Amino acid sequence: MDAKRIIKTYISTRPASKIIAGVLAGAMVVLLVLFAVNSGGDDTATAHEFYPSDSPKGSYCYVDVVAVSDWLYDDGDGNKYYTIFDREGYLYIARIPSGILGRLDKQYEFFMTEEFWAEDCDLTQRESYRLYGGVRGATDTIKDYICQAWEITLSDYDRMFGDNYLAAGSSPSSDRAAWMFALSLTLGVFSLTFCIPSISANKAMKKSFARLDEMGLTEQAAMELEMTDNLSLGKDAVRFSVKFVFGKGTGFVGIYEDIEWCYKRVQRYNGIKTGEALVGQAKFINNFTLNAANPNKKGEDTIEKAMAVIAAKNPTVLLGFTGENIKAARDLRRERKGGGKHAL
Repeated sequence: MDAKRIIKTYISTRPASKIIAGVLAGAMVVLLVLFAVNSGGDDTATAHEFYPSDSPKGSYCYVDVVAVSDWLYDDGDGNKYYTIFDREGYLYIARIPSGILGRLDKQYEFFMTEEFWAEDCDLTQRESYRLYGGVRGATDTIKDYICQAWEITLSDYDRMFGDNYLAAGSSPSSDRAAWMFALSLTLGVFSLTFCIPSISANKAMKKSFARLDEMGLTEQAAMELEMTDNLSLGKDAVRFSVKFVFGKGTGFVGIYEDIEWCYKRVQRYNGIKTGEALVGQAKFINNFTLNAANPNKKGEDTIEKAMAVIAAKNPTVLLGFTGENIKAARDLRRERKGGGKHAL
């Protein structure tokens, strides 16, 4: 068995998860199609341009989007919130479903370029995507999280984003098929539970192997993975060798020195904690996951223990989800991309 196959056997997702994800995703698609057929949909010709402070709540509006940020807030119900930019440089908050987010790939790619972050960036000639949705009022929680992400005050938020946000994909007519939408959403949550880890693991595995090949460490990683004196945590969900960290089923393998930031993420559904994981950022990937079960039979916090192991091997790693670490990790990403800071 070659080196990559040895590593892949440990870090790739289980086949059963992919099958379940496929079945659930297929069922969700069927329900969403039925929802679309029965809801009727609103005529986009009736939509009005979105003005956060003036557009009435519940109205149907649009924004011509030229750039979209990373997600800034996840409310735990599968809803993620982003900052979107129009040609005139105005900023808006939008809740964008994953099915619609894929249509904004070019706008997200532009957001990540040096050109976008340049002070003299001209947005007027950029390709835009017209994003339709219903107008919703931003809660204090939404505002608080986005203020943290942008490092601004509440008064800054009100000045920049107004009182309302655009809920992409929703419309007045969608209420007529609420029960079908609720059913598809419930199934979608279960589907994403299996699907997202598989997609993320494949992405992480591709980048991990590319990094190992670049450093000429693939053979050594395979050898160390099979060493009997490795430290394993979370029912062998994570292995620590002399030089490497391996995440079972998450696609991640890397040297300690490459890890820039790690912290504990608490996963919730409808406000109820459903799990915990160690997530972080490395030099070759912005987000990775290590599914360390927490706590173990001895009552130890295995996630904290995993972070301690990483810190012992790499004293420069950022530990914990704090405002200071968020900013430092963001600066590290910007340094790698060579971009400056966009003026708000």
